[in-house]
Amino acid sequence: MTEFKDTEGRTWHPRITVLTMRRFEEVAGISLLGDTTEVFKNLGHFSRLLYESVIREVHERKIDYDAFCDALSGEALPDSMTALNAAIEASFPAPKAGEAENPLPASRGVGNTSTDSQPSQE
Repeated sequence: MTEFKDTEGRTWHPRITVLTMRRFEEVAGISLLGDTTEVFKNLGHFSRLLYESVIREVHERKIDYDAFCDALSGEALPDSMTALNAAIEASFPAPKAGEAENPLPASRGVGNTSTDSQPSQE
């Protein structure tokens, strides 16, 4: 799912571009080139990245950040998380057969089950 509806019934289409990453890093101080799971653990960071990912639609609709966030509740919240995670995944696709491996970490977004960075339980 790469779109979601907010509580006002507006449909949004999150998209992660270099501009999105730059703007988010300037505001939040977090780079999206690493593990993005931390973004989903902090509602302020999540909402800012989501807002930046739909910034063109926000400008067209003349909606400010507070109004955007105010329309994220109920089913809109998990739906927006799923859509943002899909946008992140689409921005860093897996390499095709025969291509060099993507240098970015494989663990990204919601539902990360990677244990690569966790200490051993042995």
